[in-house]
Amino acid sequence: MKSTRSSLRLSPEYKRVPMESIRKSNAKKARENTLVDQFEAKRAKNEASRERKFARREERLAKGLRGKMPVVAPPAAAAQLAVGLKKLKKGLILREEMKWDLIWGNGRADEGK
Repeated sequence: MKSTRSSLRLSPEYKRVPMESIRKSNAKKARENTLVDQFEAKRAKNEASRERKFARREERLAKGLRGKMPVVAPPAAAAQLAVGLKKLKKGLILREEMKWDLIWGNGRADEGK
């Protein structure tokens, strides 16, 4: 039987390429739509969180400070803290030196006790 062009156009081999391109373009459109929807949802979520943040800020400002001042340590306590930190740092350095003396056997580990 002799095939004609019209019967060839109805064959699956002829339809495969156009159908694949149609499916690809539809899939691309669907992906674009989902990405647009996701972007809009993210934008709406961020906008809502920003609104809540500003509302909380306005509420805090409306309440005022109510006498809550930051706690500041007196100068004597600050000086005492600085001395304590120096001693702590010196102790840590001495401990580190003792550890290395024990490892390498310099004999100074007994002097530190």
